[in-house]
Amino acid sequence: MSHNNEKIFMLMVAVSIFIVGCSEQTREIEELDPNLAINSFTQSSGSYALPESLEDVEERAEVIVNGRMNGVIEFGNHDNAADPDARITSTLTEVEITEVFKGDALSVGDTVDVTELYYLSSGEISTVEHYVPMEQGEDYLLFLFEGSDGSWGIEYMGFGKYHFEKSIVNQSIQEFSTLGEVSDYQFMTTDDYEIELYEQLFEEAEDRYN
Repeated sequence: MSHNNEKIFMLMVAVSIFIVGCSEQTREIEELDPNLAINSFTQSSGSYALPESLEDVEERAEVIVNGRMNGVIEFGNHDNAADPDARITSTLTEVEITEVFKGDALSVGDTVDVTELYYLSSGEISTVEHYVPMEQGEDYLLFLFEGSDGSWGIEYMGFGKYHFEKSIVNQSIQEFSTLGEVSDYQFMTTDDYEIELYEQLFEEAEDRYN
C-alpha cells in the first residue's frame, strides 16, 4: 500500500469510528409527556406469576440496582400492525444505573434499555395489567433480568419495581385521565390480594435497600 493510499485508508477508518461514535452518543431519547392521555378502554391482560416474598424476586433477578429513568427510546405501539401477534405491548426506556446491589453485569454509570409493560394505542397510554410506567427523572429500585436482545426486563412485572416516595393505591390506572395524574403512584390495582402483597414486599424492600 502506498503512503498516500495508507493515509486515505486511515482517514476512512477515523471517519467511520467518528460516525459510529456520534450515532451512539446522539441516540434520541424521547421525553415521557405527563400530558399523554390514558386510554380508558384498552388494557392488556396476561397470565403472570406472583412472588410469595421479596426473596423470590431477589433470587430470580440477575441484577438488583437503583436506576434513574432518562426517557423513552421507543414506544410500544398497537396501531402499526394488522397482525395481533406483531403488535408490541412493551415500551423501551433508558435507565442510568446509580447503585448496584446484586450482579456484576451492570456498573454504576451504565445506561441500559429496560422494557416496560405499556404501549400507545390510538396515541394514548395503555398498560399491561397493573403496570405503572416509570416517571422520567425519577429513581427506582429495579430487579432485572436480561433478555435475548440485550434489553432488560423487570421481574414479576410491577412487583420488581419500587419507588420509596410514591404511593400504592387500590384503583385502576384507567380511572385516571393523563399520565401526570398517576405520577404520585408506584403501584395500582383493584385486586386486594395484590395490593397487600405489594405493600408487604415494599416494606421489605424499604428495610433492605433504602
